[in-house]
This record gives sequence, C-alpha cells and structure tokens, in this order.
Amino acid sequence: MVAANNQLVSQVVLRKAEEHDPNRERTIGTITKLDLAGPGSANERNYLDLVKGRESMQKLSLNWYVLRNRFEDERSSDAYTRDANEERFFQTGAGSMLILPIAA
Repeated sequence: MVAANNQLVSQVVLRKAEEHDPNRERTIGTITKLDLAGPGSANERNYLDLVKGRESMQKLSLNWYVLRNRFEDERSSDAYTRDANEERFFQTGAGSMLILPIAA
C-alpha cells in the first residue's frame, strides 16, 4: 500500500515487496490518497502511470488498485454521502482516468 501524496521513489514498501516477491507475481498494489497527489502534478501522473501499467519498474502481475479514503470531516457522514463523494472522485479529475470501459 502506497500513499500518492508521497513520491513514488520514496516508498519504502516497494523495496520490501521486491525483496519478498522479486518476480512481482504475488503482490497486489493499493494506492491511497490519489486525490492529495496534486492535480496535474508529476506525482499524480506517476501514480496514474503506475495503476495503468505504464510504469515498468513497479509493474505487478496482480495489478494496482486505487481507493479513496474519507477526509477527516467526512468521517461522521452517512453511507449515502460517502458513496456520493467516492463516485464524484472516480468521475472527475485523476479518478476519472482510472475507470476502464466495460466491453459489451
């Protein structure tokens, strides 16, 4: 699990994963805080490349996944509000670039 508000190269967990899974066959990647990476920043682009499989050094057989954490002021919100915020994230900005079209 890596937090996108930190640079990819500074993520210690990536070196640990490589140490225990050098062929990257058993590791599932999770990216959090993509909404805090800085819209349009190089950091955001690096994480988008990572999740889309365009970053060869950290490519995983089991892929990378993105989740959106609730902000502190959202912790007491109901499930409807939480779901609406998550849907908005995945329909706009960087989140919208992660949705893959469903084949008919």
